[in-house]
Amino acid sequence: MLTQSPRGPFHPHIKKAIVISPASLIQLWAKEVKKWLGQARLRPTVVIENSKKQTDFLIQNFATRVDEKLLIISYEQIRVNFSALEHVSFDLMVCDEGHRLKNPSAKITQCISSLKCSHRIILTGTPFQNNLSEYRALVEFVNPGFLGTIEEFRKSYERPILAARGPDSDQESIRFGLHQLDELIKRTSTFILKRTSKVLEAFLPPKIEQIVFCLPTCAQVEFYRSVLSHLSYDEQNVLQNITKLMKICNHPELVLPKESAMSDCLLDEIDASFLQLLSSASDSRISTHTPYQRFSFSPELSGKMIVLAQLAQAIRAATTDKLVVLSSFTKTLDVLQKMFESCGWKCLRLDGNTELSERSQLVDRFQCDTSIFIFLLSTKAGGVGLNLCSANRLVLFDSAWNPAFDSQALARVWRDGQTKTTWIYRLLSTGMIDEKIFQRQLMKNDIGELILEQDGRHCFPSSQKKKCPNSDKRPNFNQSRLPTSFASRLSIEDLKDIFSLNCDTRCDTHDISGCRCELSQLKKSSHKLSKTAFRKSTNKVREENIGDWVHYANPLDCQDEIIKSIAASKPITKRADDILEAEGIISFIFSKSTTNHTSYTPSSDARSQTQHV
Repeated sequence: MLTQSPRGPFHPHIKKAIVISPASLIQLWAKEVKKWLGQARLRPTVVIENSKKQTDFLIQNFATRVDEKLLIISYEQIRVNFSALEHVSFDLMVCDEGHRLKNPSAKITQCISSLKCSHRIILTGTPFQNNLSEYRALVEFVNPGFLGTIEEFRKSYERPILAARGPDSDQESIRFGLHQLDELIKRTSTFILKRTSKVLEAFLPPKIEQIVFCLPTCAQVEFYRSVLSHLSYDEQNVLQNITKLMKICNHPELVLPKESAMSDCLLDEIDASFLQLLSSASDSRISTHTPYQRFSFSPELSGKMIVLAQLAQAIRAATTDKLVVLSSFTKTLDVLQKMFESCGWKCLRLDGNTELSERSQLVDRFQCDTSIFIFLLSTKAGGVGLNLCSANRLVLFDSAWNPAFDSQALARVWRDGQTKTTWIYRLLSTGMIDEKIFQRQLMKNDIGELILEQDGRHCFPSSQKKKCPNSDKRPNFNQSRLPTSFASRLSIEDLKDIFSLNCDTRCDTHDISGCRCELSQLKKSSHKLSKTAFRKSTNKVREENIGDWVHYANPLDCQDEIIKSIAASKPITKRADDILEAEGIISFIFSKSTTNHTSYTPSSDARSQTQHV
């Protein structure tokens, strides 16, 4: 468009263009321009982390010179240098990872929206993140006023669509919700071009995703109960308690007070109880010098960390694969790094504190150095732009409330350049807040599918009662599946049930999914340690709604030899009041395979799982 138009080459369709992306992708965009157009045809102005003087010169030079046609700049630099750009007339704007514009009141969104530009494009792999209002914000950015005001949009689309998806929705609500959904899809389809990862399946090796539910240890359960017993429901304390619960799921030591607080004895009631619990834990290692000294790190205090350690050990022993491990917490990365290095494994780390100039060097080193086994990655800092295809195994150690962060992070290894079968492991602590976060991610992703699918009707409750396909016969448990529209059966009570602990389950997510299989017969008791009432599964599973996730109550039945080796290992110490008699630390698994057109049969030899396709 810079060189041609319907009026001929002397009247190009656009004269100046701007590409806005996260700072970590600026150099990648510049490399792509050079790759496809060379040095002579188009030389972009690239604004990276330069000195202010150099940045001012680059922007001023671009704004005043006619032959400067393409500006590549980060979101952060747009905000800082807005005054120098607000008078430039752009003909085309491309916003990479454009879901960052989901909040219309954010400063960066307002700055970019104020730039003079006649054509706007948003590129994103996660156009829907939390709610329909955020989706409307993206539509508003590319087509201002198209869906009306925010209140008009909520009245016409968001509220009817959400109301139609409830487990107890009446026929009139479902009918009206479907009508509004169809109208919204039809209107937005005129300017939305959708390409999913399915277009890559023919060019990439098979991918196996597994959601692994790990039983918590005694220390984790006791710490968790301690937080619940001190709950305070004012806004600030609620957020702090949620964070503490998430950290306990990773490792109990992460919730210990800072060293300065302990040395000064500035401990609140809950922190003091943590120290007391840890000192009395049978499997903890404590210093004998003072009760306020830091405890030496003990991986066996965390169920997820035990599984991760065994998983890494099995991968290292049986394959030549590399491993990427992601977490949302830098402190979690600290303890993981300590654990891996104590095993003698070389690892690299990239998080929010890593300089932008160093990131590409770390990635290149990991790609080329065969002696480096593990790459530790922050979910947010490394969620976009990184290509780590030298690794074909990835572990998401904890989940984020925003599903977009996780979905971006999970795509780091299964991408262009990958030649091996790819294994994705997502670890969740059974019956704890890990599962609550995952359930809400399913809800958010399900709503997103409503809008982005050609027909989102499959995500609504059935208008007619139909029997579950497994209800009239004894099912093959390995073939039982999680319903695609699981999220449409979550009640408001389910969504509000964040502060609870369920020690009498193999998988709380499966319990409330509405799936009718013989799993219910495995329960020893209906006793619930949760403070909430027992939640009955709904009966709205339709045959055409059965999803792609195979579930396993017995990990030894899954096709992954690495997981089987962990499941067959010695069980963890049984929890004091645990009613569920677990055979091992892994209590449940959801599994899904994405295969290409080549024939692929999982082998019993773990080494053969890494063969090139």
